[in-house]
Amino acid sequence: MAENKQKLSEYDYAIIIPVLCLIALGLVLLLFASLHSAGHLQPRAYYYLRRHASLCLLGLAFMLIAKNIPLSVFIKLSFPLLLISFGLLVLLSVPGLATVLLPGHSMQWSGPSILVSWLAIFSLALYMPCSMSAKGPNIRSFSKGLLPYLLIAGVFIFLIVRQSLSGIAVMIGLLVFSLLLVGGVSRLQLLSVLVLGGIPFILWFISSSYRLARLWVLINPWYEYKYHCFGCISFSLIFRQAGFFGVGLGNGKDNLVYLPEPYTDNVISAVAQELGLLGVSAIILMFSALIMQGLRVALHTQDLYLRCLALSMTCLIGLQVVVNMGRVIALLGLLPSKGVTFPLIAYGECAMFFTLLSIGILLNISSRT
Repeated sequence: MAENKQKLSEYDYAIIIPVLCLIALGLVLLLFASLHSAGHLQPRAYYYLRRHASLCLLGLAFMLIAKNIPLSVFIKLSFPLLLISFGLLVLLSVPGLATVLLPGHSMQWSGPSILVSWLAIFSLALYMPCSMSAKGPNIRSFSKGLLPYLLIAGVFIFLIVRQSLSGIAVMIGLLVFSLLLVGGVSRLQLLSVLVLGGIPFILWFISSSYRLARLWVLINPWYEYKYHCFGCISFSLIFRQAGFFGVGLGNGKDNLVYLPEPYTDNVISAVAQELGLLGVSAIILMFSALIMQGLRVALHTQDLYLRCLALSMTCLIGLQVVVNMGRVIALLGLLPSKGVTFPLIAYGECAMFFTLLSIGILLNISSRT
């Protein structure tokens, strides 16, 4: 018992150090990236910085709580959280009912939608490891293994797409696919689902001129310039002009003029201009170290549930980086714009909170390994 308590009191510094460094760097970058916007949009020049710092403290507090509570709590909460997030997503899909119960819910302010969508992806990240580990060998059965998760993920993706949050919908799809791929589901079944599911996805994608415009930007970035949207062109100019060392903290002017919201979705572009290729590479290395340590914790865990849970939390962190980086450097033709904030650095209340909560669970698993 004493040995167990000693292990629970230990912290995995291979996780803690990159997280704290990224948060500190994010606060410094946010100060310069948001100062112009905050001064024009808010009465206080440090509005975004203060909100972001407060949320970081709240997230770190919940990270410590998640690190030290019994993991059985997450097992008990996984299914109720899934039901709650599903019910809230259904609620938000009813315009009249959502407006009555959530007066702030509108197309101009999508705060409730973002919060509920992040709750949905986090609840899935908790529920799937618990469910998959309980199925045992039945996970290879299509009716008991793959099909239920496809139905759950499909319903959640449909409801989130209705909220115009395609980035989180993409993350849910990638998260579910990653967990099923390593969770023992038949590879042939997964391949068949990808092939058969690709057809309706393509039909859905081409049904919207807005989504087609985003895809066309990957082929011809100057298409945005024609329609007075300078995203890709601004990214290209910033990465070319910044060089290896950048222009220095606080000296980046282009991110205040041409980039939309340089303190949220496009914060990595502000990093590229002010810190150059060196700064971007350092951030990528810190996230790589964090993700590799998360995978190491998963591989060194003997319990099947803890292994799946560690992998799930690691994917939840890593997928944000992949989707956002692909969005920011769309000029290279990786991914179209998705609107997912860069974790731990960018200003994003829900993303920061659930990311730190995921890191707390990962630390909890690491202390037991």
